[in-house]
Amino acid sequence: MMVEQTAVTIETFALAQNLCARLCHDLGGPAGMAAAMLETVGGDAATGGAHTVSGAAHADATLDESLGIARDAAVAVRARLRVWRAACGGDTGPLAASEIAALMEAMLDGGRVIFDCALPPDTMLPPAAVQLALVGVLLGVEALPRGGTVHLAGGAAELMVLPQGVGARWPAGLSAAIAGMKSEPDPRRVLSAFLRALALAEGWRLGMGFGPSTIPGPLTMTLVVT
Repeated sequence: MMVEQTAVTIETFALAQNLCARLCHDLGGPAGMAAAMLETVGGDAATGGAHTVSGAAHADATLDESLGIARDAAVAVRARLRVWRAACGGDTGPLAASEIAALMEAMLDGGRVIFDCALPPDTMLPPAAVQLALVGVLLGVEALPRGGTVHLAGGAAELMVLPQGVGARWPAGLSAAIAGMKSEPDPRRVLSAFLRALALAEGWRLGMGFGPSTIPGPLTMTLVVT
Protein backbone atom coordinates (compact mmCIF):
# COMPACT_ATOMS: atom_id res chain seq x y z
CA MET A 1 0.00 0.00 0.00
CA MET A 2 1.37 3.39 -0.96
CA VAL A 3 1.56 5.94 1.83
CA GLU A 4 0.52 9.42 0.76
CA GLN A 5 3.26 11.95 1.44
CA THR A 6 2.16 15.39 2.53
CA ALA A 7 4.18 18.59 2.62
CA VAL A 8 4.18 18.41 6.41
CA THR A 9 5.61 14.89 6.61
CA ILE A 10 8.24 15.65 3.97
CA GLU A 11 9.28 18.83 5.77
CA THR A 12 9.43 17.01 9.12
CA PHE A 13 11.48 14.18 7.63
CA ALA A 14 13.95 16.65 6.10
CA LEU A 15 14.28 18.42 9.45
CA ALA A 16 15.01 15.12 11.21
CA GLN A 17 17.60 14.17 8.58
CA ASN A 18 19.39 17.49 8.89
CA LEU A 19 19.37 17.37 12.68
CA CYS A 20 20.99 13.93 12.54
CA ALA A 21 23.60 15.21 10.09
CA ARG A 22 24.33 18.22 12.31
CA LEU A 23 24.62 16.03 15.41
CA CYS A 24 27.06 13.69 13.66
CA HIS A 25 29.13 16.68 12.53
CA ASP A 26 29.33 18.19 16.01
CA LEU A 27 30.30 14.89 17.62
CA GLY A 28 32.53 13.67 14.81
CA GLY A 29 35.43 16.00 15.56
CA PRO A 30 36.11 15.14 19.21
CA ALA A 31 35.12 11.48 18.71
CA GLY A 32 37.58 11.18 15.82
CA MET A 33 40.30 12.85 17.88
CA ALA A 34 39.76 10.42 20.78
CA ALA A 35 39.89 7.44 18.41
CA ALA A 36 43.06 8.71 16.71
CA MET A 37 44.86 9.23 20.03
CA LEU A 38 43.87 5.78 21.29
CA GLU A 39 45.09 4.22 18.05
CA THR A 40 48.38 6.05 18.53
CA VAL A 41 48.67 4.67 22.05
CA GLY A 42 47.85 1.17 20.83
CA GLY A 43 50.38 1.43 18.01
CA ASP A 44 53.12 2.58 20.37
CA ALA A 45 52.37 -0.32 22.71
CA ALA A 46 52.45 -2.83 19.85
CA THR A 47 55.85 -1.63 18.65
CA GLY A 48 57.34 -1.37 22.12
CA GLY A 49 60.60 -3.00 23.07
CA ALA A 50 63.94 -2.12 24.49
CA HIS A 51 64.45 1.59 25.06
CA THR A 52 67.23 3.74 26.36
CA VAL A 53 66.44 5.64 29.52
CA SER A 54 65.91 8.85 27.56
CA GLY A 55 63.89 7.00 24.91
CA ALA A 56 61.64 5.44 27.53
CA ALA A 57 61.05 8.82 29.16
CA HIS A 58 60.12 10.31 25.79
CA ALA A 59 57.75 7.40 25.09
CA ASP A 60 56.09 7.85 28.48
CA ALA A 61 55.63 11.57 27.84
CA THR A 62 54.12 10.89 24.42
CA LEU A 63 51.80 8.26 25.92
CA ASP A 64 50.64 10.66 28.65
CA GLU A 65 50.03 13.41 26.09
CA SER A 66 48.03 11.11 23.80
CA LEU A 67 45.93 9.81 26.67
CA GLY A 68 45.33 13.35 27.88
CA ILE A 69 44.10 14.46 24.45
CA ALA A 70 41.87 11.37 24.19
CA ARG A 71 40.45 12.06 27.65
CA ASP A 72 39.69 15.69 26.80
CA ALA A 73 38.03 14.64 23.53
CA ALA A 74 35.86 12.08 25.36
CA VAL A 75 34.80 14.75 27.85
CA ALA A 76 33.88 17.05 24.94
CA VAL A 77 31.76 14.32 23.34
CA ARG A 78 29.91 13.73 26.60
CA ALA A 79 29.29 17.46 27.12
CA ARG A 80 27.94 17.90 23.59
CA LEU A 81 25.74 14.84 23.90
CA ARG A 82 24.18 16.19 27.10
CA VAL A 83 23.36 19.51 25.44
CA TRP A 84 21.97 17.90 22.29
CA ARG A 85 19.86 15.48 24.32
CA ALA A 86 18.36 18.33 26.32
CA ALA A 87 17.84 20.47 23.21
CA CYS A 88 16.37 17.77 20.97
CA GLY A 89 15.14 15.02 23.26
CA GLY A 90 12.65 17.01 25.28
CA ASP A 91 12.78 14.46 28.11
CA THR A 92 15.04 16.22 30.59
CA GLY A 93 12.26 17.75 32.66
CA PRO A 94 12.47 21.25 34.16
CA LEU A 95 15.97 22.66 34.62
CA ALA A 96 17.24 25.36 36.92
CA ALA A 97 19.28 28.30 35.61
CA SER A 98 22.38 26.80 37.22
CA GLU A 99 21.84 23.49 35.41
CA ILE A 100 21.48 25.22 32.04
CA ALA A 101 24.65 27.19 32.76
CA ALA A 102 26.53 24.00 33.65
CA LEU A 103 25.41 22.28 30.44
CA MET A 104 26.55 25.07 28.14
CA GLU A 105 29.71 25.94 30.05
CA ALA A 106 30.87 22.31 29.88
CA MET A 107 30.20 22.21 26.13
CA LEU A 108 32.06 25.48 25.49
CA ASP A 109 34.94 24.79 27.91
CA GLY A 110 38.21 25.86 26.33
CA GLY A 111 36.53 27.40 23.31
CA ARG A 112 36.38 30.95 22.02
CA VAL A 113 32.80 31.54 23.15
CA ILE A 114 31.73 32.24 26.73
CA PHE A 115 28.20 31.61 28.00
CA ASP A 116 26.61 34.19 30.27
CA CYS A 117 23.50 32.79 31.94
CA ALA A 118 21.79 35.97 33.09
CA LEU A 119 18.59 34.21 34.15
CA PRO A 120 17.59 34.95 37.77
CA PRO A 121 19.26 32.37 40.04
CA ASP A 122 15.94 30.93 41.19
CA THR A 123 14.63 30.46 37.63
CA MET A 124 13.25 27.01 36.80
CA LEU A 125 12.51 26.54 33.10
CA PRO A 126 9.91 23.97 31.94
CA PRO A 127 11.06 21.42 29.30
CA ALA A 128 9.85 23.40 26.26
CA ALA A 129 11.58 26.56 27.48
CA VAL A 130 14.76 24.57 28.14
CA GLN A 131 14.80 23.35 24.54
CA LEU A 132 14.16 26.80 23.13
CA ALA A 133 16.81 28.35 25.36
CA LEU A 134 19.47 25.82 24.41
CA VAL A 135 18.77 25.98 20.68
CA GLY A 136 18.78 29.77 20.90
CA VAL A 137 22.14 29.73 22.68
CA LEU A 138 23.58 27.33 20.09
CA LEU A 139 22.49 29.77 17.39
CA GLY A 140 24.20 32.49 19.42
CA VAL A 141 27.40 30.46 19.37
CA GLU A 142 27.11 30.18 15.59
CA ALA A 143 26.77 33.96 15.45
CA LEU A 144 30.29 34.35 16.92
CA PRO A 145 32.82 32.88 14.44
CA ARG A 146 35.62 34.94 16.02
CA GLY A 147 34.56 34.35 19.60
CA GLY A 148 32.69 36.40 22.16
CA THR A 149 29.91 35.98 24.70
CA VAL A 150 26.38 34.61 24.36
CA HIS A 151 23.97 36.09 26.87
CA LEU A 152 20.76 34.34 27.94
CA ALA A 153 18.24 36.37 29.93
CA GLY A 154 14.55 36.34 30.76
CA GLY A 155 12.49 33.72 32.52
CA ALA A 156 10.06 30.83 32.12
CA ALA A 157 7.71 32.74 29.80
CA GLU A 158 10.11 35.01 27.93
CA LEU A 159 13.69 34.40 26.84
CA MET A 160 16.29 36.59 25.16
CA VAL A 161 19.55 35.51 23.51
CA LEU A 162 22.17 38.07 22.52
CA PRO A 163 25.60 37.31 20.99
CA GLN A 164 28.32 39.92 21.52
CA GLY A 165 31.75 39.81 19.92
CA VAL A 166 33.88 40.92 17.00
CA GLY A 167 32.13 40.10 13.73
CA ALA A 168 28.99 38.89 15.50
CA ARG A 169 26.27 38.02 13.02
CA TRP A 170 23.20 35.79 13.30
CA PRO A 171 23.35 32.68 11.06
CA ALA A 172 21.97 33.08 7.56
CA GLY A 173 18.37 31.97 7.42
CA LEU A 174 17.41 32.74 11.03
CA SER A 175 15.40 35.85 10.22
CA ALA A 176 13.70 34.02 7.34
CA ALA A 177 12.83 31.10 9.64
CA ILE A 178 11.38 33.50 12.21
CA ALA A 179 9.27 35.05 9.45
CA GLY A 180 7.97 31.60 8.51
CA MET A 181 9.79 31.36 5.19
CA LYS A 182 10.84 27.88 4.11
CA SER A 183 14.40 27.16 3.01
CA GLU A 184 16.26 24.32 1.37
CA PRO A 185 17.30 21.56 3.81
CA ASP A 186 20.83 22.22 5.05
CA PRO A 187 22.54 20.80 8.17
CA ARG A 188 24.39 24.11 8.60
CA ARG A 189 21.10 26.00 8.93
CA VAL A 190 19.01 23.34 10.62
CA LEU A 191 19.00 25.03 14.04
CA SER A 192 17.00 27.96 12.67
CA ALA A 193 14.36 25.63 11.24
CA PHE A 194 14.36 23.54 14.41
CA LEU A 195 13.87 26.60 16.61
CA ARG A 196 10.87 27.63 14.52
CA ALA A 197 9.41 24.10 14.69
CA LEU A 198 9.82 24.03 18.48
CA ALA A 199 8.19 27.44 18.86
CA LEU A 200 5.22 26.46 16.71
CA ALA A 201 4.75 23.17 18.53
CA GLU A 202 4.96 24.67 22.02
CA GLY A 203 3.11 27.95 21.47
CA TRP A 204 6.00 30.43 21.55
CA ARG A 205 6.43 33.54 19.43
CA LEU A 206 9.86 34.30 17.96
CA GLY A 207 11.17 37.78 17.34
CA MET A 208 14.37 39.53 16.28
CA GLY A 209 15.51 42.87 17.58
CA PHE A 210 17.69 45.35 15.74
CA GLY A 211 21.06 46.44 16.99
CA PRO A 212 23.05 49.55 16.03
CA SER A 213 24.87 49.39 12.69
CA THR A 214 25.87 45.79 11.92
CA ILE A 215 25.66 44.62 15.54
CA PRO A 216 23.01 41.89 15.86
CA GLY A 217 19.93 42.53 17.95
CA PRO A 218 18.53 40.03 20.44
CA LEU A 219 16.62 36.88 19.56
CA THR A 220 13.43 36.88 21.62
CA MET A 221 11.16 33.95 22.48
CA THR A 222 7.84 34.65 24.20
CA LEU A 223 5.25 32.17 25.42
CA VAL A 224 1.86 32.95 23.88
CA VAL A 225 -0.78 32.84 26.59
CA THR A 226 -4.27 32.14 25.26
